[in-house]
Amino acid sequence: MDDGSTDGTLELITGSNFKNTVLVSEPDDGIYDAINKGIGLARGEIIDLLHSDDYYSSVEILAEVALKFLNPELDAVYADATFSQADNPSKIVKRYRSNIFRPQLIAWGWMPSHTTIFLRKKVFQQYGTYKIDYKIAADYEFVARIYSSGNVKSN
Repeated sequence: MDDGSTDGTLELITGSNFKNTVLVSEPDDGIYDAINKGIGLARGEIIDLLHSDDYYSSVEILAEVALKFLNPELDAVYADATFSQADNPSKIVKRYRSNIFRPQLIAWGWMPSHTTIFLRKKVFQQYGTYKIDYKIAADYEFVARIYSSGNVKSN
């Protein structure tokens, strides 16, 4: 999803040979609206959010996640997130620990890093997507909403 960027993103994507990629470049009502559009277009069973400056820490991550989802009762998998300097990706400046998350901690402001949460598409179908009127906290509201049900099983 692209909101008409002018930083060379469109040229990079259209000039590359990404498989199973759908490019949509149109105005949106903010990041959560764009995310919702992407979720609506997703054809797979498992959905993760990988933003423009994000990357997986290793090439094995997706295989590890896929193995966890062999358990049909599992709805979500999440992990720690690391933040690095933009000009030096090997320089870690912060580590966000998702492993301490428990649904009862939501009331205290805790949640797993939303960009590390892999969810079955059925979670979005059952609980809805991100509320775009929450301009900076739709990720927190969404996580609180799905986990407050007591029905989302995580690993």
